[in-house]
Amino acid sequence: MRRFTWALSLGLFACSGSISPSDGDGNGPGKPPAIDVDDPPDVILDDDASQAIDPGEVADLGGTTLDELCDKAGVGRARIWRLTAPQIRNTLKDALDIEASDSQLAAFNDSRGLVFDNEADALSLRKADAASWALSATALSATALPALAEVCPDAKSAACAKPMVSFLAPRLFRRPLTSAESERYEALYGKTLAATDNDGDAAKSALVVAMLQSPFFLYRSELGQPVKSRPGLVRLTQDELASALAYTFWQTAPDAQLRQAAADGALNDVRGLRVQAERLVNDPRFLRFYTAMVADLTKGSRMASREGSDEVKDANQVIALLQDELAAYVGGVVRGEGTLKALLTQTQVPTSATAAAFRNLAAATDMKTLVLPAKVAGVLSLGAVSFANAGTSHPSPIKRGVMVREHFLCSPIPPPPPNIKQEIAPREGNILTNRQAYEATTNRAECIGCHRLFNPLGYAFEAFDELGRYRENDGGEPLDLSGSVPETREGDLSFKNLADLATQMATLDQVTECFALNGFRFVAGRLESKGDYCHVRDIHQRFMAANGDLKVLALELVTSDAFAYRVTDLN
Repeated sequence: MRRFTWALSLGLFACSGSISPSDGDGNGPGKPPAIDVDDPPDVILDDDASQAIDPGEVADLGGTTLDELCDKAGVGRARIWRLTAPQIRNTLKDALDIEASDSQLAAFNDSRGLVFDNEADALSLRKADAASWALSATALSATALPALAEVCPDAKSAACAKPMVSFLAPRLFRRPLTSAESERYEALYGKTLAATDNDGDAAKSALVVAMLQSPFFLYRSELGQPVKSRPGLVRLTQDELASALAYTFWQTAPDAQLRQAAADGALNDVRGLRVQAERLVNDPRFLRFYTAMVADLTKGSRMASREGSDEVKDANQVIALLQDELAAYVGGVVRGEGTLKALLTQTQVPTSATAAAFRNLAAATDMKTLVLPAKVAGVLSLGAVSFANAGTSHPSPIKRGVMVREHFLCSPIPPPPPNIKQEIAPREGNILTNRQAYEATTNRAECIGCHRLFNPLGYAFEAFDELGRYRENDGGEPLDLSGSVPETREGDLSFKNLADLATQMATLDQVTECFALNGFRFVAGRLESKGDYCHVRDIHQRFMAANGDLKVLALELVTSDAFAYRVTDLN
């Protein structure tokens, strides 16, 4: 029976075709009609303004401002965007109370984007991945049965096909089905009943398996509907905007209220968008937005892929502890003071007794909010950050400094020259500390030109070892946490330790502009185009007018024209 259900469902998936809006065979909603827009955005419609820049050409905010980069506003291209593994996990949980394991989501272990792991170009689905997901979908379908039990109690009856499809489709496809689509899924339910001696569970499973493999579940559509007065410009449909809001702020599918707002046409203008966006921001699930963004920004999300992480004792438990600490810290900042300054400089860290003891920050007592040692502060002091940006068996000032310079200052580092020997000098003779080993290695004439830009930033992290554990010395030798930040827009800076560095960073326009730019990249799922700088400049200005309020930044990001509009048919 299971093999039959899987085969039927895979056949339905295979014939579902592309996710093009213009299908005429029931494989999608069809091409939407053109719409009137009272005040269409004044954006340029050409390839140069809409094409995301090459990773090697990202702007250096150390030498220019967002205002100077702004020429003519544009918007990104119409596209489809595959869900990330966390988004799929959250959607399954919220829609059908399905708990998907990491192994069941293995098909979605993706390549990394330049900064964020949700970059659309990095999210693919190969043929082998699709086959793997087909097997996982079959296994997961059985765990969906309890959630479907009350939808139609007499599941053995073919009359249950319509309510089952009506229940599943809006939760999994995030839009109403066409009549042709409904008929196909209802027919699948009936055919499964006929082939399995009226086994209602088999019929329900067949629907779930088929829908989970559909491109309309796995991909978000951003194809839009044409704007009558601007050929080549499209505005996302109501259902596309609902999905965009939900997957941006909650990392899951739209809830019933957001789906209803889309059905009522309430997302048709910025005012309606903002009403729903504010509701989402004030929900606890909004913490997923900044937790995911900050985890990628600090590379804390990449602990498991760090070289040597699998050799750490109890690696899975350690990584889970540090992930929880990061989420608790970010959540505390957003719920509390709620500013970028607080994110960078706050000295209180909500943590568990186990995590505190592991990080050498407190004895293993009850859950508490720790006050960090005076030398360290803010998000950069979290264990996940030092763990992810470390060498196999020692801290890495290079990785930590590059992370800060590229992700918090938006000042890209040139790639190292070919054939450069990268072995770190051994700790022997006069080389007593990790810092001295790196200085001996990188202070050579052929290295120092680049390493002076980021090594000193990394030395501020020497208070933490390669596992993110706090330390007062390095092998008995005193720590030197001082350093410099050369070539910022405000000139060269110097600092005494990580806390001092964080405090100074919070005052830099370059840092606040960089954070706004990275917020845009995270929401857009891509690097910026040349036409995006004007939008980001305006978003940043309103962000700073609100004293760096993180919720204000989030709201500005999703009410910008760049969020709702796309270009298409440029050729």
